[in-house]
Amino acid sequence: MSIAENKIIASRFLEEVWNKGNVSFLNEILTSDCVSHFTPSLKAVFRGPDEYKQAVGIFRTAFPDLHFEIKDLIAEGDKVACYWIATGTNKGQYMNYAATGKKMENPGVTIFGIVNGKIISHMAIWDEIYGLRQVGNMP
Repeated sequence: MSIAENKIIASRFLEEVWNKGNVSFLNEILTSDCVSHFTPSLKAVFRGPDEYKQAVGIFRTAFPDLHFEIKDLIAEGDKVACYWIATGTNKGQYMNYAATGKKMENPGVTIFGIVNGKIISHMAIWDEIYGLRQVGNMP
């Protein structure tokens, strides 16, 4: 795949999965052994489409209007780095925190590994404490 095609794959992933909540798209776009790491400690690891669907469920339950706006895409070889800003309203439980009804806006970066049109690795990094403070769950 070309660098331009890999950028399209990363963009479609964010649009379909996160903005639209279309988790069935994960079966098409992720390899069965895709490894996904989530911040802050990167200890949250999801393998393959089925486990990733669980991650989407956690976030979209807490922030049902979650939306990722892509600010920049940088690609080289089989890697795509995406700088984004996520927005959403905390209407459901997130981790051990009750819903507050407050909005958050949180920047972050996702680095995708893409081979033959499929995502083989995914690492999302953002300041989770910053987001929790915005919704009133952290001092």
